[in-house]
Amino acid sequence: MAKLGISTGTTPDDGTGTSLLVGAARINSNFDEIYDYFGTGTNLDFAGGRFVETDAGIHTLGSVGIGTTNPTYSLTVKGNTEITGLTSFANPTDATHRLEVAYYAQPTLRFLSGSAMAGTIEGQMGGLHLKSVATKAIEINDNAAVFGSATNYYDVQLNKANNGSTKVGTNIQFLPSTGIVSATSFRGDGSLLTGISASGTGGKFVANATGIHTLSSVGIGTTTAIGAVNTGNTSVLNVGVVTANNFYGTLTGDGSNITGIGVTNVKNDGGDVKLQTNASGVSITGIATATSFVGDGSGLTGIVGSGSGIVIKDSGSAVGTAGTINFAESLSVSAISGAAVTVSFAGDTNYWAENTLGINTLGSVGIGTTTITNVFNSTPNLTVRGNIDLIGFGEGGAVKGSLNVTGVTTMHNGLTVNDIVLKDAKAINFGDSKELMIWHDTGGDSMIRNSVATGKSLKIRSESTKLRDYGDAQSYLEGTVGQDVSLFHNGAKRLATSGVGVTVYGSSNLTGAKLDIKPGIGTFQGTAGIGITIDEWKLSDNYFRSAEYQLTVTNNTGGHVQSQKVLVMHDGSDNAFYSEWAVMYGAQGSRLVSVGATGSGGYVRLEVTPQPGFTGLSSYFFSRTAIG
Repeated sequence: MAKLGISTGTTPDDGTGTSLLVGAARINSNFDEIYDYFGTGTNLDFAGGRFVETDAGIHTLGSVGIGTTNPTYSLTVKGNTEITGLTSFANPTDATHRLEVAYYAQPTLRFLSGSAMAGTIEGQMGGLHLKSVATKAIEINDNAAVFGSATNYYDVQLNKANNGSTKVGTNIQFLPSTGIVSATSFRGDGSLLTGISASGTGGKFVANATGIHTLSSVGIGTTTAIGAVNTGNTSVLNVGVVTANNFYGTLTGDGSNITGIGVTNVKNDGGDVKLQTNASGVSITGIATATSFVGDGSGLTGIVGSGSGIVIKDSGSAVGTAGTINFAESLSVSAISGAAVTVSFAGDTNYWAENTLGINTLGSVGIGTTTITNVFNSTPNLTVRGNIDLIGFGEGGAVKGSLNVTGVTTMHNGLTVNDIVLKDAKAINFGDSKELMIWHDTGGDSMIRNSVATGKSLKIRSESTKLRDYGDAQSYLEGTVGQDVSLFHNGAKRLATSGVGVTVYGSSNLTGAKLDIKPGIGTFQGTAGIGITIDEWKLSDNYFRSAEYQLTVTNNTGGHVQSQKVLVMHDGSDNAFYSEWAVMYGAQGSRLVSVGATGSGGYVRLEVTPQPGFTGLSSYFFSRTAIG
C-alpha cells in the first residue's frame, strides 16, 4: 500500500485540510502496514521471521522465498539462479542440511560445457542427494558423464561420454556388492577378472590344458540336446574318431570309411530285436519299408502277401496295378496250378441276349444299384438309382427312341417331362385304387372321373377360378374368394352372386340394367310406434335406384298375419321415398305393422312399425327385387 498523507490546509482553520476523522484513519492504516510487515500485526517483533540487518549483512530465522510467497524450504527459489563464486555446503548433520535437487519436467541442476564444475562433483555418500521424479536428476552435457534415473540414494546410471563409453577413475565399486551388472556387450579379454564363480557346476564349459569340456550334453545347431553330441540337423560332423555306446538320428554317407563296427542286431526303443545279422545274411522282424525294392524278386521265397503288384488289363489296355483281385459271383476261379488260375463264367447264360434290336433279358435289371426293388410282387423289374433321360421319337435330331412299359412305373422323387402323350381311352390314374381318372375317349370327349366309391368330392382349390374357351378369349364362369361368382353368356356377364343375393345383368354387361333379387327372413320384438329396420342396402356398393318388396308379417302371439307390397326409391342422396299397396291382413281386422323407408349415412333402409294393440314377437319374410 502507498503511504497515505494528511493535508494541513493553507492557513490555520481555513477548512481546506483533511478532517480529523479521515486523518486518524490514514494514520491507523499506515501503522497497520508497518506492524504487519515488521511485527505480528499487534507488536513489533524482529525475531518473528523478518530480516535483521547487522555489519555482516541481513539475516532471518524464518524461510526465504525468491520468486514465490510460499517458501517450502529455508531458501526456495522459483526461476533461474546464477551463482558467481564458491557455494559451500557444510557437513550435514541431518537430511535437512544438504543440497537436494528434485527433477520434474526439465533438468533442475545443469553444469554446462566449459564451466568450472563441468565433470567435477565432489562429496561423500549422503552429501550429494540426487532424487529423481521422472528421468534425469542432474545432466552434464557433451563429454561429461550423465547421472540419471536415480530411483534411490545409491543407484546411478552412467549414460554418455567420449566415444560412447564411460570412464570413472581407476576402480568402480557397485553397492550393494550383490547387485547385477547389465550391459549390451562386455569388451576386453577378461584376463584381470577375479572372484568370479560360475552358476552351477555341471552345465558350463571349463577350459584346461587339454581344451574345453563340460559334464552335460552339447547341442550344435539346436537348443535341445538329447545325446552327448547332437547337431540338430543334417550337417556333417567331422570329429575324427567317434566312440559311443549309442548313436541317435540318421547317419548319411556311403560308410566306406566306417571301420571297427561289429553289429549283430538292431533293437527298437523297447529293446526288441528288429534286425539281426547271421551267417546267411540279414533277418528282419516286422515290416520292411523302402521307397523302392530293386531286383526281379526271383530269389524271394515264402512270400504270400497282398500288394505284391499285379498289372490288370482290359482287352490289352492297362487298368492299373492291384494287390488283390476279387472275382464276383457267376465267375468260377480254379485252384492255382503252376502259378496260374483259370476264370470261367458259371452263371446263367440267359441273363442277356443280343439280337438285331439290341440286348434283352428275361430277368430283373438294376442300373446304378445292386438291389432291385420288387414292385407289386411281380417280376421282372427295372430299378434305376439316378436320372433317366428319354428322347422321344422324332426329337433330338437324329436320335430317336422311346420307353415302352407294360407294367407299373414307380417314381420315388417325382417325374419331370416336357410332354405326356396318352393314346385314346388310356387313362392317368390317381390314388391307390384309381379313384381319380383322366383320359380322352375314342369319341373325342375328355373325361375326369372321381370314383363315387370313396364317398368324397372332386375339389378344385384356388383363390380364383375361371372356365375359359379353348382359345382363352372369353370366360364361361369366374369366381374369386371374397367376391362374386359370375356366369357369362358369349363373354358378357349375366348373373353374379353378391353379399345379399343375386344380380342379373342386362345385355351391356356392367354398364347396363341390373336386376338384384334378395330373399330375407327374421324376427323382431314389437313395440307399438317404434320403427324396426329389417333390410338395407349401401348406395356405394349396390347403386340401385329402386326396389320392390313383397312382405309378409306374422304375430306369434295371436297367429295374425299381414301381407303387402312396398316400392322404395331414392334420389341419389340420403332422401328415400316409398309407397305401400296391396295391403292385406287376416282375421284381426287391421294392420299389424306399417311399412316405410328412410335414408341416412349413404344407406336406404326398410322399416316396419308395430301398430297399437299388437306387441310381442313377430316374424317377417320378404323378397326384394332391385333394379339399377
